[in-house]
Amino acid sequence: MAAVAVVFSISVFLPGVVSASAIPVPSVKMTAAVGFNGFYDRYGWVPIKLTFDDVQTTEDVVVQVVVNDAFDATRNAVGALEWGVHLEKGRVTTKDLAIPGWVVYRNGVVNCLVNNQVVSQTRLSGNELGQVAFVGVLSNRAEAAQFLTGSTNGTGGLPVLPMTFAPNALPTYANLLATFTAIVSTPDELEQMNNVNRQGLLEWVKLGGLLVVTGTTPDPPPWEASILPLLPGTSHKAPGALFARFAGTTTAPAKAVSVSTAGLNTDAQLLAGTQTIPLVAEITMGRGTVVETAFSPSEPALLTWSNNASLWTQVLGRIHVQPLSALPPKLTAQPIDSLASASAVLAPLRVPSLPFWGIMFAVYVLAVGPLLFWVLRRFRREPWGWIVLPVVSLFTTLTMYGFGVQERPQGLLTEGVGVFDLVGDGAAEGYGVRSFMSPSIGPVDVSSSAQMLVLPMSQKDVHSLSQGPSVIHGTYTVVHYPQVGRWTVHDVISSGAVVNQGQVDMQLWSSGKQLTGAVANETPYQLHDAALCWNGKLIMLGDLSPGAAVNVSQSTSNTSVDGSYLASYGSYNRDLTRGIGRSLSNYAAQVNLLAGSRDRGDVLLVATTTDRTPGVPSITSDIRTSSDHTLVLVREFGNVAIYPVAGAITQ
Repeated sequence: MAAVAVVFSISVFLPGVVSASAIPVPSVKMTAAVGFNGFYDRYGWVPIKLTFDDVQTTEDVVVQVVVNDAFDATRNAVGALEWGVHLEKGRVTTKDLAIPGWVVYRNGVVNCLVNNQVVSQTRLSGNELGQVAFVGVLSNRAEAAQFLTGSTNGTGGLPVLPMTFAPNALPTYANLLATFTAIVSTPDELEQMNNVNRQGLLEWVKLGGLLVVTGTTPDPPPWEASILPLLPGTSHKAPGALFARFAGTTTAPAKAVSVSTAGLNTDAQLLAGTQTIPLVAEITMGRGTVVETAFSPSEPALLTWSNNASLWTQVLGRIHVQPLSALPPKLTAQPIDSLASASAVLAPLRVPSLPFWGIMFAVYVLAVGPLLFWVLRRFRREPWGWIVLPVVSLFTTLTMYGFGVQERPQGLLTEGVGVFDLVGDGAAEGYGVRSFMSPSIGPVDVSSSAQMLVLPMSQKDVHSLSQGPSVIHGTYTVVHYPQVGRWTVHDVISSGAVVNQGQVDMQLWSSGKQLTGAVANETPYQLHDAALCWNGKLIMLGDLSPGAAVNVSQSTSNTSVDGSYLASYGSYNRDLTRGIGRSLSNYAAQVNLLAGSRDRGDVLLVATTTDRTPGVPSITSDIRTSSDHTLVLVREFGNVAIYPVAGAITQ
């Protein structure tokens, strides 16, 4: 009875305690589909599709993946990646996530939380992609990828691992398609894609992907006709010798092959066949390439041909001749450490230069030595030295301490570096690192736009002193640090494809070794020390404000480049040779960002900006900011029209 009375008393006087413990935990079944049919890249971002079934109550839940992995010798990738999901009773719900591949590699766990209680878990597992060229084939037929068996991504390249996917089964976010060497589709399959999936695929191509379209269609929609290199036409036969020549073999298909095309698109380049019988052609799309064949891979004459694999090896080999990709680096210590090294310039105390301290020390030695001795002897007060010398030393010590207190920052120190790759039509890829340290313990938020892939990192030796961050995915992606330790460095890496960023419009033409035309900044960013890398020359344009334009003419400053464009550009734009610019310059050298083509028909525009671009996160905190610096390298490739007429410029 006493026990009953105690329980009754608690229920009466502390009803909150009983009701909290009595809240039923909803039941939900959660499963995960990892990567691409179970295959994933260990050092890339991996798409995860969660499916919620057997939902007992309508509930808002939180999906959480805890990351705590060594990133390099000094940093850990650490934090809780979180997504909100609304579940409705009796309905099946799906949710798409993206997590680092090494979380799957170590069989990480996805938690489903309600009121901070785990109500369901699923462990991640899959097949790590090794040294293969991963090629996706869009088709509802499993056997549709068999024609690629035995091929490689170019002569002497990696063996191809082909895999079929339904037209709308791939992720809609371009960066998550970076695992693919190429994606293959027929025109009909492209038409079957919904707008969101198609837009994601085409955005991936613009960033540097290779799309192979097999066959033609009689009446393609306008959007498809604009990206395909071959014009539709009636079916006719092509001699096998043309196929053998393209495949680099002497043995041709036993029979003529059916092809359907009426010729080449205006901007297309012929790869195989003749102008009257084109077999394979390509067209550049942003940083990527669309290759189209005039024949179907299921042609009987090709399937029975012993060199069929060699034919597709040549087609997939076009991945190696594209302009430099705009896609960000993988999640590996190199080269990301080069960007993250910008945190090395974060200093809690701005110490003056060594010569300054040398002069101060010499003055001090002179003052407490010969000068003090001469003054005391001059006034015959040598015994006072026992008092004056300690007072001078104490004064000097207090002065140095006060100087240090004055110079020590009282607020957040933060640096951001990144790369912003414009690919035309307003599309761009932004990626970078935001580093910060705080003089006091307190909350800090680092925010990016919703489409960014974000990962926080902390120093190995001190991260345990601070409460781990949460990466909250919503309208914005916010890395929330409940508290950060004093003077400990934190880094947040971010990457993502964005639209509506404008472009740098380059209307340029060339005659011989001469270049002329105009360059207009149609982006919302202030471009500093813009330059054109063209035909072994660095042509200096100066600063370009949004909306500004500059003419390229005989009076435009330029210099010949014997080696790297980066060295010449660094001499022109000093921002890359000091402070956080050194980290950006080291990264650019490591991944060859300024390897502009020396072909007269191509040009690379490069500049820097201190404006906030989407790839570099921003910081919000109640702790005031003492120092905030950002430097982003901006690139865009363009075309140069070649004319045989003499023009006007630059030697």
